[in-house]
Amino acid sequence: MSIPRIRPLISVLLPTYNAMPFLPEAVDSIIAQTVTDWHLVIVDDGSTDETGPYLQQLRERLGSQVTIITFPENRGLIEALNTGLDFCDGLYIARMDADDISLPHRFQKQLLYLLEHPEIDGCGAWIQFFGRDNQIMDVFPADPKEVRDRLFEFTTIPHPTYFFHRRVYEQFQYDTRFPHSEDVEFLFRATERLYFSNVQEVLLLYRTGPHQVCSKHKVLKEKQRKIIESEARKRRGLESQG
Repeated sequence: MSIPRIRPLISVLLPTYNAMPFLPEAVDSIIAQTVTDWHLVIVDDGSTDETGPYLQQLRERLGSQVTIITFPENRGLIEALNTGLDFCDGLYIARMDADDISLPHRFQKQLLYLLEHPEIDGCGAWIQFFGRDNQIMDVFPADPKEVRDRLFEFTTIPHPTYFFHRRVYEQFQYDTRFPHSEDVEFLFRATERLYFSNVQEVLLLYRTGPHQVCSKHKVLKEKQRKIIESEARKRRGLESQG
């Protein structure tokens, strides 16, 4: 007779592709969280560097607290995210990127915020850049209406700070049409039905540098964003304001 696995409080979804210069630091920042009831889901998106041996060592280190999914070839971030979500069975699902660092109290702060605001379905947080510069990004609003409406100005929740009730991902997944813009497209749809906020505090260090995919695909991102915004305006009945 098999014993059912106890659902963790937090599932942490971390996709990675050839990120060994940064991945161990990112993982260690999860291990260092003050909230310890988490399960880490890592999707190795066909890495060709030393990610495989590192993940094997990590499996031996963390045991049942980590699940590792390995793609034989690179399939892209969106498929890695959507596949990883199938393995996230926590009451809350947190995002993490392979090149960033979560501050030790990140999960604690975001969990308490959602417990104190039961009307909110998920939250992000402020971030601080590191690598090329050390700018603090404190523009992400707390008001759910601002989070929804100001998406036409900027992405109002930083993707690697997502900390959502699992009900969010039960209703929404990432749209494969928009590689490199999957986060803002997700937010446009999700904020039309659910409520989101941001903890008004820096909880994640966001690495900047030439390694970032977004810096290499600026033109594509701009084209995709125009399509995403156009679709959102139609859904919201705002065509005349486009």
